[in-house]
Amino acid sequence: MIFDLEKSGSVDQSDFAVCVVGAGAAGITLAASLAQRGIRTLLLEAGGRRYDSRDQDFYSGEVGEGLAYSGLYDGRFRLLGGSTTQWAGQILELDDFIFEKRSWVPGSGWPFLKSELAPYYKRAAELEGLTSAPSGVEEIWRQLGMRPPSFGPDLISAFSNFSLKTNFATLYHHVIENDSNLVVYLHANACEFITGDDETVSAIRVKTLSGHETTFRARRYVLCMGGIETCRFLLQPREDGATMPWNREGLVGRHFQDHLLCYLADIVEPDSTLPDVYLDFVAVNGYRFQPKMKLSVETQQRLGTLDIGGFITYFTGGHDDMARAYETVRWIRTRRYEKLTPARLAHLAANFHKLLWHKIPYARSIQSTGTSPGRSLKLNVNCEQDPLSEGRISLTPTRDDLGLFRVKVNWRTSERELYTIRQYAKIVQETFKRNGIGRVVPIPSLYSDDREFTSTFRDSFHHIGGTRMATAEGSGVVDPNLRLFGTDNAYVCSTSVYPSAGFANPTHTLIALALRLADHLHRLN
Repeated sequence: MIFDLEKSGSVDQSDFAVCVVGAGAAGITLAASLAQRGIRTLLLEAGGRRYDSRDQDFYSGEVGEGLAYSGLYDGRFRLLGGSTTQWAGQILELDDFIFEKRSWVPGSGWPFLKSELAPYYKRAAELEGLTSAPSGVEEIWRQLGMRPPSFGPDLISAFSNFSLKTNFATLYHHVIENDSNLVVYLHANACEFITGDDETVSAIRVKTLSGHETTFRARRYVLCMGGIETCRFLLQPREDGATMPWNREGLVGRHFQDHLLCYLADIVEPDSTLPDVYLDFVAVNGYRFQPKMKLSVETQQRLGTLDIGGFITYFTGGHDDMARAYETVRWIRTRRYEKLTPARLAHLAANFHKLLWHKIPYARSIQSTGTSPGRSLKLNVNCEQDPLSEGRISLTPTRDDLGLFRVKVNWRTSERELYTIRQYAKIVQETFKRNGIGRVVPIPSLYSDDREFTSTFRDSFHHIGGTRMATAEGSGVVDPNLRLFGTDNAYVCSTSVYPSAGFANPTHTLIALALRLADHLHRLN
């Protein structure tokens, strides 16, 4: 059952077993999973059914010192379905060693091993429509009828997958609209937890832009508002100036990360020793993948680097063709027409067949034949950031229309991250030369002044860290079951809880965490 708080005359004030705040990938998955087990669940979404710039304005904030950060506004979407409404669907499991403590990476490791998430990764893949997709690198190469490239001991062949079901509001439409155990309110902007003298959250206060204000009560509360917004909510000060129980150690908003995205080199003179699928996306039986080249854990340990993976894409005019086409479509869908130049629209038209292929992968590869002036192959990377990064989410002195302080993002990089990227470039360059794959020509700024090189970095819209998971309050914000320290009935299910993130896209792991939390809350009910 779904209601719009801006239009509803009456509000269901009964007690719910669980109140989930935020209807994106994690929130919808968690709420639907609980409701389908007969648990009376409330789901609060700050936006409406469709994208609205009025709702989106609440994501406006400041970017502080450090790297430029476009994901503060462009990488978040305030509506039913959240960022899944614009999600390309790329997924990749974290490797086993990311869950373990790496002696050469301070702050690395999770409070549990990957085996804890293994059954939930499988259930997440089923939700994403990937039940019958080929699993494992060897199986993908076998179904392609090809042998994997022989990179040597330092580089490993890998593939990221793409979900066939991306918009979770559509995926769970029947449950959201019809399940009697699930009550959904739209335009319900969460403003604060109401707490007593003990560690219990007794209610949550919400507002609408039209001025309606109310509170909802539940036995347990889960914040699924996204990495940045969760931190913003938990950082809002109390009127009496007291320290919030979940931030007694001052760790909320600390160690904020994203995946560093940049292109490192031109690939010239590629020859047949590198399979053509490495030059573009690839499909197997209607499932699509992106080839990756990741640094082996043994090499990472030997060199003392972070986790990193690279991929090769076509660029035109200095921009990744597919990334630019997706961005243009996102601007059209969110009615940001002021950004649409004739050059943008012409580029979209030239690459529209590729977008169609991504929806209906009808051939093994979409590698384009022929060449054009200004079109080139480039080596790109996604690099993990230091788990104990200097990045931070904080608040500005400016309030929004609901009276909440707006957010400020300081996104920073470190010497270890720059070292990792440069070591990766050297290894790829040497590997390609040794195996006759092609010539790797690094960009001029790669080994120049750090500031010049970091100016090329882009964020991946992967908002990680800020409510770090840990076994003790002095080391994090939530415990291994995602419960907020300082409370006995409030939880966070967001990429903000990741203690370390590797280089993999984070949403698949988040869905697995939501399914794991659903099991935990079901046992407590």
